[in-house]
Amino acid sequence: MRYKLSLITSIVLLASTCFMFKIEAASLHLTPAVAQSESADNRQDDRIEITPEEEQTARERANWGRILLISDALLAMALFAALAFTGLSARLKTLLAKVFRRENAVVAIYFIVFLLLYAAVSFPLDFYRGYIFRHKYGLSNQDFAAWFYDYSVGQLVGLALGVPIVLLVYFGLRKTAERWWIWVTAGSVPVAIFLMLIAPVFIAPLFNKFEPLRDERVKQEILSLAKIEGIETDDIFQVDASRQSRAINAYVNGIGATKRIVLYDTLLNQFSIDEIKFVMAHEMGHYVLGHVWKGIFLAVVGVLLGSLFVHLTFHRIVRKHKHRLGFDRITDVAGMPLIALLLSIYLSFSFPFANTFSRRYEHQADEYALRLTGLNEAAVSTFKKLARINVGELDPGPIVELIFYTHPSLKNRIEFAKSYRKI
Repeated sequence: MRYKLSLITSIVLLASTCFMFKIEAASLHLTPAVAQSESADNRQDDRIEITPEEEQTARERANWGRILLISDALLAMALFAALAFTGLSARLKTLLAKVFRRENAVVAIYFIVFLLLYAAVSFPLDFYRGYIFRHKYGLSNQDFAAWFYDYSVGQLVGLALGVPIVLLVYFGLRKTAERWWIWVTAGSVPVAIFLMLIAPVFIAPLFNKFEPLRDERVKQEILSLAKIEGIETDDIFQVDASRQSRAINAYVNGIGATKRIVLYDTLLNQFSIDEIKFVMAHEMGHYVLGHVWKGIFLAVVGVLLGSLFVHLTFHRIVRKHKHRLGFDRITDVAGMPLIALLLSIYLSFSFPFANTFSRRYEHQADEYALRLTGLNEAAVSTFKKLARINVGELDPGPIVELIFYTHPSLKNRIEFAKSYRKI
């Protein structure tokens, strides 16, 4: 699913509270395809079997991936805590206030410095996760220059989007005092919709090139599915995802005039017509079943709970550690690292709940696709190919799946596809 619940929650919450608006190129896998019209021929094979060696490699990659994910979160929390509790944040704000007289200028420059500092501290781990680690398992096609370009563009996009949002948030904090959490929650809705609106046409093309789908046969199959389900669009694009990775994906995204259907060239090059139809039916299922809007609603609930958590906890910490912190009001921009720390803690504990909803939506989309197409064998072969191409873990176990997985495990998806019968 293009807009996973956890991703929406993170983006809306972080944007609304302005502590971090880090956009990684890896989270925007959008690219034009170079597949030829004969690329989507009959390559389906439900006899694909994952070898024990492949399972072991996938398990190793997944375990190390989770370690790196947790390390990234802990590193961020350590940085935020250090900035807040050593008084560095307060001293930086005092310095900026001497140079810039306007409060908005102080807020904007502080945020820029804060984001750059975070980027500098996290860069070694970002480089390892995004470049070295992915190359180790054959998942990346980029050289360092290409990777660093995408990484830099992602940081600049985050900066460009973050500054005005930060200014709006602190303006609201100053004007609404103790009711700021209501304002932030209400404001998260238009922020989320705005991001959904601009992402397909303004952000995604910064990382990849889009072009109309060339393969007329595939295009007509997809349009037929879309017509059946009342999805009114002629905008079907292919993207050159293979320029960056082996990742397989397709999605329906955007709203209103920016709504479009997108397929990775990697999907077109390696999957059969039936497999592509199943994948697209799954993605259309998210659209028809209203998962994006449901996800936004749940994300707004997450913003409300997160804002309340910050509101209640921030003041208690400030009262106890005022002299160490150097600030005593949430409206003081020097408190941004403390807000970031509290939100990081909140997000860490909320991910299992968000992922539970996400897995439910993904399962519903699988069921929808099977009901619409009846392509059970294509679904099974699709999941097996995903496991092999993405070096995906088949069965992580229920606890790991509960905490970390936005999708049902591949093992569960394969078993469901094999057993599903249309009622």
